[in-house]
Formats: sequence, structure tokens, C-alpha cells
Amino acid sequence: MSRVSRSTVQRALSGHPSVSERTRRRVLAIARSRGYRPNRHARALVMRRQKVAYAAILTVPENRFMQELLRGINRAQEELKDSGGRLSIHFMETIDGEGQARLIDELVDRGTKGVLLIPVDCTAVREAVDRGVRQGTAFVSLATDLSRSSRLCFVGQDNLRSGRAAAELMGFLLRRGDPVACFVGTLQFLGHAQRLEGFRGRYLESHDAGDIVAVIENSDSCKLAEKQTRLLLDSRPDLRGIFVAGAGLEGVCRAVKAAGRAGSVRIVGYDLAQAGRYCREGVVDFVIDQDPVEEGYRALSALSSFIFFGETPAERQLVRIDIRTRETVDG
Repeated sequence: MSRVSRSTVQRALSGHPSVSERTRRRVLAIARSRGYRPNRHARALVMRRQKVAYAAILTVPENRFMQELLRGINRAQEELKDSGGRLSIHFMETIDGEGQARLIDELVDRGTKGVLLIPVDCTAVREAVDRGVRQGTAFVSLATDLSRSSRLCFVGQDNLRSGRAAAELMGFLLRRGDPVACFVGTLQFLGHAQRLEGFRGRYLESHDAGDIVAVIENSDSCKLAEKQTRLLLDSRPDLRGIFVAGAGLEGVCRAVKAAGRAGSVRIVGYDLAQAGRYCREGVVDFVIDQDPVEEGYRALSALSSFIFFGETPAERQLVRIDIRTRETVDG
């Protein structure tokens, strides 16, 4: 049924590198349908001899959320050391789809078997991932997804739903007619675009279209977000709320505090790693967290299980939407 020779089937089941990823997946699917279960110990020995190389492509290193993701990735990497897996970490200084695509191509050309990726959602990255898959590299998108690609799975929040949750929280704080601004790291990240879409859709169910007075991209930079917030507060002294859909929240909070507007400008943002301190101080009203350490750990674990044992993970592995207030943020 597999339309390949017996020797090819044997090589596919043992993880031999001479078998293409497409053929290996087809053989494994047929084998599983007939009740085959791989010998995990034998397969691990084969993969250990190959010294499997993994890579993680993360975004702007100043982002505290990235550091928390990295903690989880490193935790999973510790468990992979005995199996011979090697992990390289790559930070992108700017959000650059073409640059990210070039890096993906370089990693694939070096023989990297698995890549964790915070993808820029653009044609160049999508095509680079698809090329890599055809050459036998598996990809897991992390925190934000890559649309219409052949990546293995996504690990992260349901970003559309979390954006809607953020709008409900903001709705508790403000009245119809109160001006609100939205900050996003970049709309090139599908996750940020989905959060903004969810926020807008839910907020405008109970507020006027003109209540959202600005959408500002900060390139995941706290310094840029601080400057943008100062200008916004100067131009909109009537501003009553700020929704921060990604990084940059620390810069927003610094500007709001410096302007003496803490408490009068209500803030809803993401991730305890960057917002916890400001939530304890009462500058941020609600924080939506997602346990990035667990997220990073699950992503590399799913990738390694696929590469070592042929275990195909769930296509979407969603992490929690954890809403925190001043009273529920640990010291």
C-alpha cells in the first residue's frame, strides 16, 4: 500500500536520513493504521548517532517574554542531552520577514532537523518553511502562528479569544465614549493581529466605533513604545484606556507614570514577565498571562517527540488564558 520497497519501509521506520520526510510520514501513517508501534529505544539509538540539531528562532531579545520562553526551551533541552540533541538559539534584532527566511534557509542547509519559530507571517517565511519541510526539517510555530504553511504544529494561546477577553476586561473599566488606544508589537505577527481583531470585534459590540482612537505598532520595542505613548498622551489628554497586545507594555507604563496618569488611564496588557511589576503598582489593571516557560517546554518536547519517535502532535496546542489583577500577582 505504501508503494515503496520493503527496505525503504524499514529505513523509514528506523528514522534513516536517506528517506525523505514525505515518504517517512506516509509510511508511518500506514504503519500506525495497522497497529504498528515503533521501538522507541531502538529509534532513539539511531537518532542519537545522528546527533540531531535543533534551532530556535526568537524575536527581539529585550522582550522579557522571550527570556521566559527560552527558560522553557532550555528546560526541555536538558532532557534531550542524553539523546544527543543539540540546540542553537537565534535572536532577531528587528522584525524582518526576509531576514528570518534567509536564516531558515541557512539552518535547513546545515542539516537542522527541527526548528522552533516565532514566525513573521509573510510569504517569504512561509515559502522558506515549506522548502525546509520538503528537505526534511520539521517546524513548530511558537506564541504566534504561520498561516497557510506546512509547519508541524502551533503552541500558544488562542490569540483571537484572548483579544476578545481583553476587550471584555477593558469594558469593565470604561464607559461608552471613553477614548482607547491599541498598541501592538507588529501586525506582521499573526498573533498580534488576531489579538487586535478579537479586541476590536468584542469592544465594538458595546462601544462606539470612534472610541478606538489609535492603533500603534511599536516593533516590540519598549523604548519606542514609551516615546509613542508620551506623544499620544500629549495629543489626547482625554485618553482613558490603553490595550497593549504584545511587547512594549513596560514602555507604555513608564510614560503613563511619568505623565502622572497612572490610574486615570486604564491599561490591559499581556504577560506577567513584563506586566507583573506594574500590575502590583496599580498602573496595569488586568494582565493576560500564558505561562511562557511551559509554552517553550511543550514546543521543543513536541518537536523532539516527532523527530525521535515519529509521534505527530496535535496541530494546535493551546495554552491557558490566565487573567490576573493586582491581588493575584505574586510578589
